[in-house]
Amino acid sequence: MYRKEYFEVIDAVKGELERRFRQQNFLFAQTVEKLLLDSANGKSVAITEKIQEMYNGDIDMKKLKLHLQMLPDVIKCSLLDGISIKKVTRVLSSA
Repeated sequence: MYRKEYFEVIDAVKGELERRFRQQNFLFAQTVEKLLLDSANGKSVAITEKIQEMYNGDIDMKKLKLHLQMLPDVIKCSLLDGISIKKVTRVLSSA
């Protein structure tokens, strides 16, 4: 009797979690986070068209590209252990 209700509740919660994390704003935040982490880890990054559109007029994309290229060196000077988004934002906010 309760087994059916239990699974219905679990399915509803699962569906809501999936819906929540597929929203456009959340996906955009993930894109920005990936850009920062990849850059901080020394990977070659490309600023996506969505990021360029979102920040058009607010951020100079040429300077952003240069700063993203410099980010691994800034991180290495500031941190000795692993890199997380929290550490990257702490370094960037103190610079």
